Order: sequence, then structure tokens, then C-alpha cells
Amino acid sequence: MFTGGIEFFSNMKEDSYEDIMLKIAEYNELQILTVKINGCYLDGGSETVFLPSQEMPDGADQGDYIEVYIYRGRDGLLKATTEVAPAVMGGFGSFKVRKKQEYGAFLDWGLGRDLFLPKRFYRSDFEEGDQIVVKLIPDVEDNSVIATEKFSRELEENDTAELEENDEVDLLIWEINERGARVIVNDSYPGMVYANEIFEPLKRGDEKRGYVKKVREDGKIDAALQKQGFRGAVDDTREKILKVLKGRGGRVALGDKSSPEDIKATFQMSKKMFKKTVGVMYKEGIVKIGDNFVELTGK
Repeated sequence: MFTGGIEFFSNMKEDSYEDIMLKIAEYNELQILTVKINGCYLDGGSETVFLPSQEMPDGADQGDYIEVYIYRGRDGLLKATTEVAPAVMGGFGSFKVRKKQEYGAFLDWGLGRDLFLPKRFYRSDFEEGDQIVVKLIPDVEDNSVIATEKFSRELEENDTAELEENDEVDLLIWEINERGARVIVNDSYPGMVYANEIFEPLKRGDEKRGYVKKVREDGKIDAALQKQGFRGAVDDTREKILKVLKGRGGRVALGDKSSPEDIKATFQMSKKMFKKTVGVMYKEGIVKIGDNFVELTGK
């Protein structure tokens, strides 16, 4: 769920690194040593790091410093990219299982070399083609990165003191079960969105904006996909209803007599919330309503 950007530091720095400590699967600020037709080589200390020409910032030249994400390619050599990282060391990502073998699985994380998930770090029963959520951890033997599905205990140890009810947060859908959706909150905490509050299709690996309903005593978080409180919830669902109405020519054949299933399928909300929101919109003169329709007034 990493959304960082790339910085380009034009002009040389006065002090160069004598002993550069590269951080694999993270962003590093490195100096350009040489520029070739196909790319440039960056100073990685004991190893040089290759960055393809199409990813070099405009105007970058020998001696400049640029911020790049470092990983190992298929050949075992260090590579760099200025694209947004699929995940960073210690962080989480959702990746497709490209190949599953006796000793582990290979995940497609969008870079030149698959991300390896050792069999000892399996937690779920997945197959090739499935999307799974993993944490990036160091591979000490190869000075690289591998994946693990076994991270729930670590999440539970993180202090949730910084979170409060109604905080807007990032949610990564980690697992779907009969209770609802287990989520990772802000890349740091375990949470749950309960089934009776889910009004849209969700699948493992989806990234959503959500809200903190409650921080429990056990450190886990009850989360929601909708804003909390009447006014906040109405503001949220109003936008959904308006979007559907505008997309369907200003009128939808759903109203007070419609089934909860039809309303949920169309508006991704409960019938109770639909009726509350439409009632407010009617009082504000935004819509006309009937037993089996909602229509924009044009205001």
C-alpha cells in the first residue's frame, strides 16, 4: 500500500558516501556514476546499481543524486526503479501467485524478478493465479527480500494509541470469512469490517479508504467502509446515490417498496441507510421519491 514518490536531486552533494549501506526493497538516494545509452549506473558502495534510461528523470546526469527503489533482478544483480514501489521492506502488498512449487511460491510483484514466498511461511491455502497478501521481510542469505503470510502476531503487537474513532484510514483486505473482511489498517494494525456492514463486493487484496469505528481493548480495530455518525454517513451515501442517478439519466426504479437486495446491489448500502439518505435529499429538494422510484429534480 505504498504510495511514495521519487525525488530528483540535481547538482552534486559536497560529501560523497564512503561506505554506502543500501536498503533492499526500499528507497535509496544514490549518485549517478556513469550514463550509458541504455541507462545509468548508480553508486551502491560495494555494488553498482543499474537504472534503465526510460526511468531516468529528465535532465539527470553524472554526479546527480536521485531517489530509487532497489531490488535484485533475475541475474542476482542490483536493479533500480523510479516507479512507485509495489511494497517496501516491512510493509504489505497483494500479489498474484504465478507459480507454486514444492518448496515455495513465486509471486508477481511487477518487477523483473518474482517475489519468493518460502513454504514455511505459508498460512493460507492458495493456488496458482490466486491473489494473496504478504509482508516483505529480509532474505539474509542473498541480501534480498522474500515474503511471508505469517504476520498476524506482529500486527497485534503494534500500539494503536495513535488511532481514534472516526479516523479515516487505509484498509488492505487481507482475508474474507463468514464474519466479514479481515483488514490491515494503515499498513500497521489488524482490523475487521463485519459482514453486515459490507454493501459492495470485496476480494482479498482490495485497497479501500475506510474509517475507525472502535479501537478495542485487545488492540484490534473495528473498521467500516462508510463514514460514521448520521451526518457523516449521509454525506458519504449521498455521493453514491447521486453518482448512480446521474449515470442512469437522473432516475432509478428503486424506492421505499424495493427489496433490500436490489438496493444493496445498485447503491452498495443497506435499505435503512438508503431511505435515510433519500429522505434528507428529498427535504433538500434534490430528488423526488415514490414507492418505486427516485428521480433528480434538476436542482
